[in-house]
Amino acid sequence: MSFQRLQAKRHLFLAIRHVLWLLVMLSGAVGSAQTTEPATLGTTATLRTKPDFFQVVWNDRKTSLPTVSVIAGDSSATLGTVTVDLSSTETVALGSGAVAVTTSPQLLASERLSPSLPLEVDRSTTAAMLQQLDDLVKRNLYAEAFLLACQLVRENPDAEFAYDAAIRTGIVLSHANPDQIAEDLEFFFHQAKRVAALPGRYVLQQAHYYERIGRMEKYRKLVSEYEKRNTKDPDYWVTLARLYAVSGETTRSRELIQRALPEVQDVFPLVLLAARLYREIGSVDQARQTLLAALDQNYGPWQMRSLLLEFLKLPTFDPADLGQMIRGALANEVRYSVARGLADAIIESAIAHRAFFRFQRFLDERISAKKASDVEMWLAALFAQRAGDDERAFEILMLDPAKATPVIAYERASALAQKQRHREALGILEILVAEQPLETPFRLALAREQVATTRPLDALDTLVPIRFEELAGSERGDFIETAMTAAVMSGEPQRIMDLWLDLAGAATFAEIQTMGDIVVRALEHDPQAQRTEDAVADAARQGGRWPLLALYARLCGRKGDHRAEIENYAAYLQHAADDTQMLRFAAQLALQYATQPLLVEGSDDRRSTATVRFLDNTLLEHAASFYRRLIALQPMVSDNYSALMRLYQTRGEVEAAKKVAAELAEQNPSSHELLATAATILEENGFLTEALHYYERALQADPSDYAVWLKYADALLAAGNPKQAELICKKMLEEGYSGKPYNQPALLANLLKVATVTHETTGLVEYLSALRERDVPGKPEFLLSSAKLLLQLGAPDQALAAIERFQKEFPSHSLLHESYLLTGQIWYSHNDVPKAIATFREVEQKFPQSRAAITAAFNTAVAQASAGKIDEALETYRRIAKQYASDDHALGALFEAAVLAHRAGKDKMLTMKLLEEFLATECQDFALRKRAREALEALKAGKEPFTPAARPKS
Repeated sequence: MSFQRLQAKRHLFLAIRHVLWLLVMLSGAVGSAQTTEPATLGTTATLRTKPDFFQVVWNDRKTSLPTVSVIAGDSSATLGTVTVDLSSTETVALGSGAVAVTTSPQLLASERLSPSLPLEVDRSTTAAMLQQLDDLVKRNLYAEAFLLACQLVRENPDAEFAYDAAIRTGIVLSHANPDQIAEDLEFFFHQAKRVAALPGRYVLQQAHYYERIGRMEKYRKLVSEYEKRNTKDPDYWVTLARLYAVSGETTRSRELIQRALPEVQDVFPLVLLAARLYREIGSVDQARQTLLAALDQNYGPWQMRSLLLEFLKLPTFDPADLGQMIRGALANEVRYSVARGLADAIIESAIAHRAFFRFQRFLDERISAKKASDVEMWLAALFAQRAGDDERAFEILMLDPAKATPVIAYERASALAQKQRHREALGILEILVAEQPLETPFRLALAREQVATTRPLDALDTLVPIRFEELAGSERGDFIETAMTAAVMSGEPQRIMDLWLDLAGAATFAEIQTMGDIVVRALEHDPQAQRTEDAVADAARQGGRWPLLALYARLCGRKGDHRAEIENYAAYLQHAADDTQMLRFAAQLALQYATQPLLVEGSDDRRSTATVRFLDNTLLEHAASFYRRLIALQPMVSDNYSALMRLYQTRGEVEAAKKVAAELAEQNPSSHELLATAATILEENGFLTEALHYYERALQADPSDYAVWLKYADALLAAGNPKQAELICKKMLEEGYSGKPYNQPALLANLLKVATVTHETTGLVEYLSALRERDVPGKPEFLLSSAKLLLQLGAPDQALAAIERFQKEFPSHSLLHESYLLTGQIWYSHNDVPKAIATFREVEQKFPQSRAAITAAFNTAVAQASAGKIDEALETYRRIAKQYASDDHALGALFEAAVLAHRAGKDKMLTMKLLEEFLATECQDFALRKRAREALEALKAGKEPFTPAARPKS
């Protein structure tokens, strides 16, 4: 019999032998320490039968340690765990060996060292100097960047770019000491204006500079001298208008623009500045007319886009005028990403003006009259998509296939792809890429469709011109998904590996994980999977192909060879030593694998069972190594220390676990932040006595840190000292922080915890009632918060008294409406529905057309429905939608009415009618509209229309 089988039998025998002993041990070992987590206040906006504004969640602060171990080589089997209360200094000795714990700050990657500035500047080319300057700016080394810019000026005395660099860096540097380089900046501004083709930008920049440093005499002199030029140069007019605008002289700026525009009508900056100025001074019609007139000028594409964006800022929204601007600005736009950005701005503007459906109708009317341009049809499709009507959007895109400008053609191809009509989409995209080979969205979409039509090699060829490192946002994910899927579909391991190596250098941790997911999923049922795994294993051993180690680790994990998986991650991290995300992932994975449970059952004559948890010490060492390296790289991240503590606790090394927190604190024993962090991670891991010690040291170092006082009070409560915790919270509540209220909801929540633990809720009611007679910091907020807590404690009369005092002492407070809503909640929670409804109606009268009035109206309907008055509730919901027709939340009342009609009376016809009424409104809650359409379709099909998640919160 092999050694492994002998060991397995030995494990099983020992496991069964210790089952009964373990159960006895467990029965007396569970601790009793309890504590609560901080709670947040609820809102009175939604009625609740039993309000729980201050939620109390109980968590045991305990730690689980292994009890019985059977060691074989570098593995051990542990029979069960014992949960020990660690609120005292008592520890459990399990005979574990000493473990060296280090928090050495030694860096693991030479790249993380802060490189010193080179003493010698690379002057081989001007481009090299400019690159160095950009690098210095990115590293926030502006003093060095300014010196380098000065060198550029010396070597390029007639070049605008050199003076521009010196001015840019010098202005930033002057923030700390304006006088230090003032003379240098004066010289640079003078020279820049001398050599620049458009000197006005430097005049304006200099004016800003003078204004910022308070040199108003120089500012006025600059403007005065510039005014005297009085040339017909368009740059002069634009600069002078901007100078007036900067100084707030809107009248002079307007007069200047009105005088200049007839002479220089085609100067775009002046036109845009005029429109902006008219808008800012309230001359909306003049701004609109200026922008519309500018459409006749022969401006370039970016200027036209700027005009459109300025038009969207106007406070009015006229569909016809906007349509004219859109046709002028977007008719010839061929870049989808640019057009889509403008389309999104148009949609958001329509929503903000509550004109979404008005503009949608305008577009539909132009389509029906066959007057719509390509861009208008495209916008109509996007509006339909935003409204959740994908079928209508698809219908619009397919109305006129002859309209094939790139933007609408791409949208049509995307819609066809979503309908699984890949070959039709493919034909459109092939033409688009042929016409615009540099347009990345088109190329990505074509590759996706080539993958969908099982043409992986074509897809890879399509993606070749795209530089992955230059992509951003969702395009990176699209590229990875498409390229890696195509490589796997090719069935050639070499393609997979080459692509992996191409991407890994620029990919993030999450992207590398995605790449691995694609390969692992593809190989799950691939008969040639072993061939791919062998090829990756061989290639990963080659020095320059180390990024493949991450892929090989995933493949080892797929086979269940977890030791090999972690070892390959460790080898990968030797090369990517500062990849903190990969380190954290590998550490968590190693710890998970190292402590996997295994159910052990006896033979037929032994019915006992036990759960054996195997501890793989090799994997635990890997995990510990990863966490130590994380601590070295991120010495101020508490989660790393806490995780390492849990690892040692898993091995039963309690003192080593405590030492981790101690070493964190000892990095700087006088730092109250480090002491508090050490206390927090000790508390999280169940070491309450030690945590209290560090909390006390932190508070001695900085008694003004109220956040630490709160944590200290919470730990005291968990450690069985509720009275001291209560004293701390009361003192903070009554005195505040420098006379200002400090986090009253958290303090009241803590007081509720104390009262719950000590069974003294009556005493808390009396304390809160007495405190409302005193001048506490934040008195109005305290009265409302205490009223909520008193209501939760079952003291409605005292809650009402607190509210009455609030309304009497603070009749004009911004939270006055909240006090009335809370009063209605009190009556409702005590089943006095008539008083609740009367209170909510009073809110509507006192605060008409406000958010509070809408909330009160909703609460009225809820109260009526709870009292069985369904018809009255339905009528209230209808009234809300009619009375507050410009509020999307209020219009949603019709959806609520439909839900009530269905659930209360199963009235199908009425439910359908209410849903149709809702859809006929101009509610811009598009997610709710989609639910309403789906519910209506379900009703017509005889299905359940409303799922529990369908009903929005009132």
